[in-house]
Amino acid sequence: MIHTKQISSIILAAGLSERMLYPKPLLNYNENILFIEKIISEYQNFNCDEIIIVLNHTVLDKLSQRDRWKAIYNDNRVKIAINKYPENGRFGSIKIGVAALKENNYCFIQNCDNPFVNRGILQMLSNSAAEADYIVPVYQGRGGHPALINSKIISKIMTHSEDDLDFRLLLAEFKKKNIEFDDDSILININNNNEYKKYFNQ
Repeated sequence: MIHTKQISSIILAAGLSERMLYPKPLLNYNENILFIEKIISEYQNFNCDEIIIVLNHTVLDKLSQRDRWKAIYNDNRVKIAINKYPENGRFGSIKIGVAALKENNYCFIQNCDNPFVNRGILQMLSNSAAEADYIVPVYQGRGGHPALINSKIISKIMTHSEDDLDFRLLLAEFKKKNIEFDDDSILININNNNEYKKYFNQ
């Protein structure tokens, strides 16, 4: 088992949320916390060595007004990385997050539109971290989130010049291990308002 101090996380929250028409990191998870705050808290509780949050300026400006966010930001494990060109897509944000890492051991790649991540999922993935280059949670044969990648993949990401690469194509070059879960929440992405209403009764 890999110690949590060797594991970082990159939370991707810089997207334009074009289908939602509202920034997904700022959606309410419950009456007290936003999606992005809930996700960060799970990685804090898991005791990740560092937590890189990739944001755009619009979302950061809105978060900065929240008292809860100020407490998160005062955690010395948390680092903000700004994506000035969110239109470049997900891989551009991954590259920005990787560039902000101070360690290159293991790293979770977490989307902000999957707020259901929890410490149990993170622990099960990390238990198998040394068995492959990347570890993916699977429910009934379908891959979910987050993925846990190792230093070889981190180094490979850093060598890519393009920002619009399909991350799955890069991962296909490396050894993969699936971890079966009996919880379909690992598959859920909140991409539009109908999906948000379905899962959060908003």
